[in-house]
Amino acid sequence: MAVILAGAVPLAAMLAVLWAQYRVRQVFARHADIVSSFGQPAHQAARYLLASVGLRDVQVTAVPGSLTDHYDPARRVLRLSEEVYADDSIAAVAIAAHEVGHAMQDALGHPLLRLRVVVAKAASAVAAVAPLIMVIGLVGGIATRHPTAFVIAASGVVGLLLALLLAAVALPVEFDASRRAHRSLEAAGIITEAEGPRVRELLQAAAWTYLASLVGTFARVLVGALRVFGRIR
Repeated sequence: MAVILAGAVPLAAMLAVLWAQYRVRQVFARHADIVSSFGQPAHQAARYLLASVGLRDVQVTAVPGSLTDHYDPARRVLRLSEEVYADDSIAAVAIAAHEVGHAMQDALGHPLLRLRVVVAKAASAVAAVAPLIMVIGLVGGIATRHPTAFVIAASGVVGLLLALLLAAVALPVEFDASRRAHRSLEAAGIITEAEGPRVRELLQAAAWTYLASLVGTFARVLVGALRVFGRIR
């Protein structure tokens, strides 16, 4: 049974991640040619929204890549991917607004956003080496049958649990940012009533990316645990 789960869970998680990425790109592409009624590029919409909530000190810059948009709370910089930054489509404006939502969370001291930042520093470092630690422990355990080796492998699973915590914290933060984005776009008059459903669809699709990340991380933890404790038995 453990062998079946070890093979089926990663496959299901991979399919979930691929579907979520496809869904986001599909929705973005469908709205990429629809010019926003705001009539200005996404970076201008972001600056307008930031100013409307009193966050004029937050910078807006462009970064390379696709779907690399993010808000950096440490430097108070909102970074938009090149394809979004200069685009005046309703999709680009919605993505920019989502990142403004994170800036708003930061300004209000949103507890989960703060927790996400703290956990990210630890989890990013630990999760990077956790799989290697787990493999070393398993190989050592198989070769020597010494209990210490399996303890080392189990510590790798703990490292992956930190990554799972990060993904779990990120999910409600992203949904909250999307809600703030939609409300702020309407309050600032950047989107019309007719554009509302399109923006909502895009923001909801983007949330699937983080849900898929949570599923994928959980799958890695589960498979790691099955391998470690299966060897212990």
